[in-house]
Amino acid sequence: MKLYLNGTSPFARLVRATALELDLGTVALEWVDPWADQPALMRVNPLSRVPALENDSGDVLTETLLIVQHLITSAGHDAGLQTEDVRTISELGVAYGMMELAFAFTIHKKHCGDAGTTLQDRRQASLGRGLQAMETAVTEDTRWSLSRLCLWIALDYIRFRSVIDLSSDRYPALHTFFAAQQNRAALQNTSFA
Repeated sequence: MKLYLNGTSPFARLVRATALELDLGTVALEWVDPWADQPALMRVNPLSRVPALENDSGDVLTETLLIVQHLITSAGHDAGLQTEDVRTISELGVAYGMMELAFAFTIHKKHCGDAGTTLQDRRQASLGRGLQAMETAVTEDTRWSLSRLCLWIALDYIRFRSVIDLSSDRYPALHTFFAAQQNRAALQNTSFA
């Protein structure tokens, strides 16, 4: 399998971290720049987006959560990522949505500067509500899962891009959760570059 990715995509990081959590050593990494419309990436994904996962038969998956689910199914075990229960799936939706909001905020800022502050304010307000929901979730349930992997990467991306204030006094449970998981090999080996 070959994973097309770049160093700052939280979506590609989620796929790569999942592969590491599952101990899938057969995933080769192909570093690309999706903004440059590189032929190697466009060959597997005409939308020029990462992540993209090409299997040995040449079949390609291009959506993050589809790729993650495929990796878990292919591995034959979930490595504690637990994706079957409704609560985990619900939390995954919030965590992934937060990742999407933070990414959209970052891209908007990169290409439009401070224009469109109403839209950016809306994204930040939505992120704040998501953070509050996840603050409660990590307080009530401390087990590791795919939703928590996604949440951790979303939090790190929000910090990396300075999207919203994540100070420990505002989100103490998230701060504790983040610190408790930061030494996981899958997270350390996929840090944003």
